[in-house]
Amino acid sequence: MKEIYSFKYLFTLLLSVSATLQAQNFKLIDINKAKNSNPDNYQNSSKNMFAELNGVFYFSANDGVHGAELYKSNGKAEGTGLVKDIYPGTASSNPYDITASGDKIYILASDSTYYQNLLVSDGTDAGTKVLHYPSPGLLPYLQNLTDVNGSLYFIYSYYDSSFNSYNQLWKTNGTDSGTVMVANLNSYTPQLVNVDGTLFFTTYNHTTGGFSLCKSNGTTEGTTLVAGINFNNPPSNLTVLNGLLYFAADNGTGNELWLSDGSAAGTHAVKNKHNIYFPVSYGEEVDPFTIKNNTLFFQGYAFDSTILTSSGYELCKYNTSDTNNNIFYQLYIIPREKSSYLIVLMPNFGNPMAQRRELFWLKTLTRAVKTIITVLLMLTALYYLPMRIMHWELNFGKATAPVRITTEWK
Repeated sequence: MKEIYSFKYLFTLLLSVSATLQAQNFKLIDINKAKNSNPDNYQNSSKNMFAELNGVFYFSANDGVHGAELYKSNGKAEGTGLVKDIYPGTASSNPYDITASGDKIYILASDSTYYQNLLVSDGTDAGTKVLHYPSPGLLPYLQNLTDVNGSLYFIYSYYDSSFNSYNQLWKTNGTDSGTVMVANLNSYTPQLVNVDGTLFFTTYNHTTGGFSLCKSNGTTEGTTLVAGINFNNPPSNLTVLNGLLYFAADNGTGNELWLSDGSAAGTHAVKNKHNIYFPVSYGEEVDPFTIKNNTLFFQGYAFDSTILTSSGYELCKYNTSDTNNNIFYQLYIIPREKSSYLIVLMPNFGNPMAQRRELFWLKTLTRAVKTIITVLLMLTALYYLPMRIMHWELNFGKATAPVRITTEWK
């Protein structure tokens, strides 16, 4: 009988490669033994990053006993637990917009007496308390909690007795007396961002009838317009890089990439000789651009007004290391299609716990893709290798003869 090579070596090799690709160091911390604990931190962003302070991250979770409450974890099961049952019992306080500022954690949550409270916490039950401050009107609503060098800024919205709406900029140092109004804005303010110790934000300008970029040093007098530029839409995608603020905005010439150093002269659109613009949907985007080294990546399209056609949405980039640089297409992912329909990944702004959370999902996705590729390789090998099973060779003449599987290669 002809001696045939075994297929087991190839199979073993593929199996080993698959196991290596899938090997990951993930740990599961089971807060709710019965069902999903829904760990989260809802924010004015699609990121919903956990707040991190001194190597411990804070989030909302439901253990099935206390409802959705404030939790913390150092990444270990024994270091994960309830901080405080803000709404005692099985009811949920639903903490959200959990933000680290200075040496404190700030939380928006409800309790049995009020639908929204601003709380400050040092990470302990006794050290978690509601901040008390005068309410300027009816139905107050807080949002956009933002840290600037240890001071927490936020937007305070409310109604007067005639149900006219108002918006104010407030700040707090974590004490009742230190929770004060900074300035009256009286307009829609979708974003706040810290740029090297200065608060930048966008707001509607009632004088010009458009949107403006503003800044504040924490005082009423120091809360001013950055530049007298009237934008058709709220400047969006506020992104901080190397002490500058980058954003998408339309001043009547198209939704372009802008930068600002906080001065009127230093606020302008970047060079754009290829006429690359942001999609219309970027008008109120709150997520920052993706950053790699000194380069911004985003979705854009090129428009030629002479022939009224566009290239479709593609991956674009801007190298911020030189203001003489222009925006370029990074890649035509599907050259023959009008658009490549990009889903843009967002950065984590150096938050270690956010990095871990994002890395978990990225690695999970990578592992799934690698597993699929490995399975496809194995199926391909089994299908295309020039091999076929010939027969089971059974020797009935000898009682002790072995049973052997033999194969023949073409």
